[in-house]
Amino acid sequence: LKLQFLYLIAPVLLTTPTAMGELMYSKLGATYDKQKIMRKEKAYLKEVNAIKKAEGNDCCAECGDAASNWASVTLGVFVCTPCSQIHRGLGAHVSKVKSCMGTYVWCPDEIDAMRRMGNARARQVYCAGPGAPRPQPRRMDELIEIAKDKYDRKKWFRPGGWDSLFEEISQQPPAAAPRAAAVPQTPAPVTSLPAKAPEPPSAFAFLNAKTAPAAMAPPPAAVTRPPPTPNLLDFGNDAAPKSSPARPAGPVAAAWPDVLDVLFGTAAAQPPAPPQPPAASHAQRVEDLLGLFSQPS
Repeated sequence: LKLQFLYLIAPVLLTTPTAMGELMYSKLGATYDKQKIMRKEKAYLKEVNAIKKAEGNDCCAECGDAASNWASVTLGVFVCTPCSQIHRGLGAHVSKVKSCMGTYVWCPDEIDAMRRMGNARARQVYCAGPGAPRPQPRRMDELIEIAKDKYDRKKWFRPGGWDSLFEEISQQPPAAAPRAAAVPQTPAPVTSLPAKAPEPPSAFAFLNAKTAPAAMAPPPAAVTRPPPTPNLLDFGNDAAPKSSPARPAGPVAAAWPDVLDVLFGTAAAQPPAPPQPPAASHAQRVEDLLGLFSQPS
């Protein structure tokens, strides 16, 4: 009997919320897996606060206060904390409020409703008739009566409600993005390159020259050397005294002067030698030498 009982109730146990996972119901009636919603709780709350900061939603839809920390997910308006109590007093069949400060867990359908409606669009629906009051600070009893006229009695309700507003919005052409003003482009100034400074002459420029050395520097002036002094003891050679080897004539002599004269500057430092008397012959030298011994003492 026990096995038969378990066999009968097994399908029921498998289809219970405990077997499927814990469910979560939004204030608009949608059903969600609670574990999935809780994993994205912070992301959903961040998205709600981003919608609350949009233009028109940053102030209370009833009294105009700047601290709009609550929202009515059924009416699509953001309200302050005191006015949220007024919405609670209207009844859950009119307005269902949730906190935007993290004390409530938001569901995707609630976030989508607040994104589609908002304070500015809700005013076009609930305050479309003439004489509709604007949100401003009032006494609490006045705010309660105005809220009842707007949302419960629908005194200034737009004909067709939200459907007509959404249809009108869908027929409007999309707003063109503002075009940025064209910035005139100033041509870049043309700057000329500075003239290249002439390079200083290289110390080895003479190595690349194709001219002869004589053309590079003028030859030094010719040096006049004095005749050598005769050797009186040389009796074997009656010829003229030996002279220094003759320098080569022609352009070679002009191009390559005496190395010692060029290095030590003797060509420019030595004065011209005085004229020398003509050299005596060999016989005359012998006679003068014998005359030294024949003189009396």
